[in-house]
Amino acid sequence: MEKGEGSLFEGTLLAEKEINEVSNTMSLKMQNLQNKGDDIGNVAGLSLDRQKLLLDGQSTALEGLDFLTKFQSQAQEESRSALQNLVEFGQQQQEELLQRHEQLQHAHDHLVESSRHILEAQDCDFVSLTKQNIVFISFLIVTSFFRTENI
Repeated sequence: MEKGEGSLFEGTLLAEKEINEVSNTMSLKMQNLQNKGDDIGNVAGLSLDRQKLLLDGQSTALEGLDFLTKFQSQAQEESRSALQNLVEFGQQQQEELLQRHEQLQHAHDHLVESSRHILEAQDCDFVSLTKQNIVFISFLIVTSFFRTENI
């Protein structure tokens, strides 16, 4: 019996040793698994933090884009309004320029007509003076002729 007991004891020790080895191996594997789980949790936490930062950045970018779009729309409207004002001012200036041109043309035509009348009057005066001069010169010649004969 002792021999059977010794063998049983050895078998128990051997089983206990194998159980301890399996237990140690399982414990190491569980520790590795726990470390990997912690690493995954840390990476997932960092990933979530970065995703939150990315979403916050995207939200800020969208707000900026919305502001820029509104600003561009306002600038286009102001530009359109300023351009319309310039067009209206240009048309007004062109109309005034045409009116002044017509006034100048009318004044020019009037000046030409007045000059023509003045020249005609001067012509008439010249012809009249010339006739008077001819009459006067004729009178002088006749008078001079009669004076010379009386002498």
